[in-house]
Amino acid sequence: TELGPFDLPLGPSKRGVGRVNWIAFDPANANNVFTGSSKGGLFVSTDAGASWQSGGTDFLLPNIGAAHVAVDPTDGDRWFLATGEGDALYDNGWNISHGVYRTSDRGTTWDKIGLDFSQWWGYQIKKLMIAPNDSNTIFAATSFGLYRTSNALDPNPANVTWTLLPTGGNNQSA
Repeated sequence: TELGPFDLPLGPSKRGVGRVNWIAFDPANANNVFTGSSKGGLFVSTDAGASWQSGGTDFLLPNIGAAHVAVDPTDGDRWFLATGEGDALYDNGWNISHGVYRTSDRGTTWDKIGLDFSQWWGYQIKKLMIAPNDSNTIFAATSFGLYRTSNALDPNPANVTWTLLPTGGNNQSA
C-alpha cells in the first residue's frame, strides 16, 4: 500500500514529490517519520506515515532537496538536514548541497550550520548521524569524506565548525 507523501510541495513551481530517497525516525517517538527527496524536499509524518506534511524546506532554503535528516534524540523538535541530492554528481546545479541546516522548531525556521558544497558541484552530503550520547557532535558522510562537528548546538550558527576526518591507515594484511 502506498503511504505517500502525495501532496505537492508548497513552492511556486509545484515541482512534485519526486522519488523518495530515504526514511528516518525520531529516536524518541516512532510515530514521527521523516522522508525526503532531491526535488520534493523534506516530509514529516506524526502519525506513523498515515499522513504527511512539508518539513519546511519549500520556501526557507536555497535548495529544496533533502539528502538526509537526523533528529536529536534529546529534543524531537530539533532536526539537522543535509541539503542536496546525496548521490548526484554534476546535475547542472539543481541538487547541489548548500550544507547542513538545523531547526529547533520542527521546520518553521532553519539555520545554516555549515558544510556548504555549493561551490563544488560534485560534492554531496549523503547522511548525517548524531553521536549517541552527545547531540552536539554530528558526523556527515559526504562524497568527499567523513566530517564531524562537535559544536552543532552553538547558539550562533556561524560558529559551528566541521572537520574533515582522516581516512583509514594502512589496510594491508601483515
